[in-house]
Amino acid sequence: MIAQHGTDLGTFYYWLRITNIRGTQAYRAGNADFIREAALALHNVYSRHVG
Repeated sequence: MIAQHGTDLGTFYYWLRITNIRGTQAYRAGNADFIREAALALHNVYSRHVG
């Protein structure tokens, strides 16, 4: 996986952690917009690397 994606994997993991933290904060505050936007962005990154 690292050979195929290189540093993109580290960047993806970094943004995943940030999204997890911010998503938890947004969820507790009742803001579902951030969670929807983050899920869409992560799906776009996933789609780019899978297919």
